[in-house]
This record gives sequence, structure tokens and C-alpha cells, in this order.
Amino acid sequence: MVIPLPGPRIPSLCLGRQLGRQLGRVAGSLLLLAVLSAPVAAAGQQLRYLVWLGGSAVMDLSIGLESDTTSYGVTLQGQLVGPPSWFFDIRIAGTASGTLHDGQPQPARYRLELSDDGKMEWLQLDVDASGLPVVSADPPMRDEGRQPLDEAARRGMLDPLSAIQALLLQATAKAGGCPDGVAVYDGRRRFDVTVRDEGEATLRVSTYNLYHGPARRCEVTLKPVGGFRTSGRDLKAFPTHMTLFLAPLAEGGPPVLVRVETETDLGKLLLHLIEASGS
Repeated sequence: MVIPLPGPRIPSLCLGRQLGRQLGRVAGSLLLLAVLSAPVAAAGQQLRYLVWLGGSAVMDLSIGLESDTTSYGVTLQGQLVGPPSWFFDIRIAGTASGTLHDGQPQPARYRLELSDDGKMEWLQLDVDASGLPVVSADPPMRDEGRQPLDEAARRGMLDPLSAIQALLLQATAKAGGCPDGVAVYDGRRRFDVTVRDEGEATLRVSTYNLYHGPARRCEVTLKPVGGFRTSGRDLKAFPTHMTLFLAPLAEGGPPVLVRVETETDLGKLLLHLIEASGS
């Protein structure tokens, strides 16, 4: 099921161009938001979200989850939409895979690709036997004036997409309650995610969202640990707090992420579930 979406409200083409440039610069942070916005879903399920900023739909994101008793896989696809897409063609694609040990994900490989008007960039993490992620990238990574991040802060960490699997397992163990949190390393930055359960809320009927009714409200805090640029450029685009709303789409079904609210340097950002399929 897909919800008919209202038209965008962008006051000028100049603003649309400016917004497109800014979204291009923070595409990685939008990816992190999308990853942290899908903590629970059934294996084999496909979830599609629309990101809204300043009253306009700006990014279309889809997340896929596959797992069995010993392994897991997560995929993500996203592209710029709305007025920013009139000027820029920005697409992201991510994959992660690994094994499950004692109910916990052990990442093996993570890859993120960014296409900016057809120009491809990628970053890949391959985890060695000691649990240390080895980074490769094209173009090669530069120093960029980032804070130092030692091996201890990277070893055994979850990549952004494997974090989905960990949060899924936590929420499942809590019978649909808010997950506890994870420690994440994305190839450049390390940050810790903690979650506070704020009890039940009610989402009203909306043309933006697939779901309305009772939902579990989870307050999320993202704490930067290291690897961020000392100029502060990363932190300006990095959301430190967000509110997640979780609810089952059918009676007795698993809870999924149905809505996200957060503030960014670009304004209030909303993420709405618009389509769900699979088991």
C-alpha cells in the first residue's frame, strides 16, 4: 500500500538548489538516520520511507532485511526526490552481511555507495579475524582534519546497517519495546546510540504516513565518540537526538518503525513509513 503524497512547498528555485547542495553534503547523515530509524522489522520484510524537510519530500529510502538462525543481510536504497532532484541526481546504496553468534550480529562486510550526478564513490569495511574493520574507499580516504580514533574504538563495532540487525534482536527480546542501543563505526566516525522508552503515544490519521493508532515512543540519543572533523562540519549535519515511533502494522504482527522526528541544521526532519511488504 502506498499513501498519496501532498505536493512539496518550496518557495523558490534558488532555495531548491541550495537545499539540493546541502542534502548532497549530508547524504551520509541521512543514511545514518535511516539506519537508526528501522530498529525492528520481520526478516524478509521490505520497508519504504519518505524523508520530509521543511514541508517537502526530499529523499526516498527503502530497507530490506533477511536473516536465518546463523546469518543476516541488510540492504538500503535511497535517492533524492522533490525539488532538490530537479538540480541533483543523488543516490545511495548500502549492503551489510555477517553471522549471528549467541543472538548477536558479527559483521563481515559493509559497503556504501554514493552516486552524485553519475559520479560514483564507495566505502567498504571488511572485518578481520580480530574484529577490526579494514577500510577501503574510492576515492581514497583523506585525513580531513578528523579527531583520532584508535583501534580500541573501532574493534568489534557494528557498521551502520548491521546496527539494524542488533536493534531488531534487542526489540524482539523485549516483545516490541524500545531497543537498548548500539555502538556504531561507519568507516570514518564512531558514535554510541542509547534509547529511552517513553511509553505509548497515539499517531493521528495522516496523508503522510501508512500507519495511525497506538505506537511505542522511543527517545534516541547519538553520542559522538571520535572520527568527527575538528572543524565541526560533521557535527552540524549529525542529529544528536531523535524520536522514533514503533507499531505493528497488523494485529499480532512485529512492530516496525512508522515515524521519526528530529531537528537538523536544515530544519525539522520527518521520516514517514509509506509502504511495507513481505513477512
